[in-house]
Amino acid sequence: MAGKPGFETRCIVTWGVLGTSLVVLGYTLAWLFSAREPVTYLLALVLSNTSRNSPLSIALFWVISLVPALWLSPSPTSTGVTANPGDNGDVKRRTEFRVVGLRVRQITARKWYHLLAVILFSPGIILQPRFQALALIIALVLFCCVECVRLARLWPLADLLQAYLSRYLDSREKGPLIVSHTYLLLGITLPLLLSLLLLESSKPMSSSTPTWASSLVSDHLLGSPDSGAHAVLGLSGVISLGIGDTFASVVGINIGRRFLPGIPGTKKSLEGTLGAFGSMCAFSYAAVYLTRQLVPVTITIIVTLTSFLTAVLEAVTDQMDNLYLPAYFFTWSLLGMVVMGAS
Repeated sequence: MAGKPGFETRCIVTWGVLGTSLVVLGYTLAWLFSAREPVTYLLALVLSNTSRNSPLSIALFWVISLVPALWLSPSPTSTGVTANPGDNGDVKRRTEFRVVGLRVRQITARKWYHLLAVILFSPGIILQPRFQALALIIALVLFCCVECVRLARLWPLADLLQAYLSRYLDSREKGPLIVSHTYLLLGITLPLLLSLLLLESSKPMSSSTPTWASSLVSDHLLGSPDSGAHAVLGLSGVISLGIGDTFASVVGINIGRRFLPGIPGTKKSLEGTLGAFGSMCAFSYAAVYLTRQLVPVTITIIVTLTSFLTAVLEAVTDQMDNLYLPAYFFTWSLLGMVVMGAS
């Protein structure tokens, strides 16, 4: 195929159009989000703060964390055939992976990237949420670009991307698009953006025209930008996907013995659901403690109830959950904070 006349020209033109679109889209989104020229804003954000918690420190942490993460990432060891064929008679193939010397199933290997998201994004969301949000927007644009390259079969990356991503496909990935990795990033990004938009809208244009969101903050329902409430809202995607969904899968696969009662035909275990619930609670309490050095009773109640409802939702559905679990966790957390008050 590569030797056919015009192939190289088509690749060059497509790469040029795609690259230009990527730059324009990323630049526009960054400008809309920051409300100022992105390059100047980014330089000011990085250079104006030289403390340990500065954006530059967060970026260095990403680089340092990615080196061992890539070295320890799951590697396929074999592809076998499951004992039971699919409902339509098709033979199901199973890819096994090796992670840190351990042989694991495909679904466990997928959760490795959920944990990687927790490690990479949690510090930024807690310490530098605006910088982290800007970086996530850029990453989302890059992910869309990668999928376009794969779909357009652009040499020389398309075949490599197809081979790598196809290892992690499961029965829920149907059609030409491979979107689970993009949905994971989107599920982490949207709650953070919503929490920042809520915080920005809490600043009235004038003292005589307070907004609905500003009344929430002034009444101490959500508290200051550094409050535990905003930490929980911004981390909704990390908590529900990186922690809850991961622990539900890993615990359920390894020690799950009892299926959930009252749900016929389910493959989810009671142990996995309890693991998701407990892990989300523990991580949320820790995040609030790191933010405030104490965990208020109201936030404890809200987080516990929200974690329980999210764990139940994860247990009763087999659909792609990378989008609706964060939305569910964020919605119930915000509702609880508005009703009960939290700071």
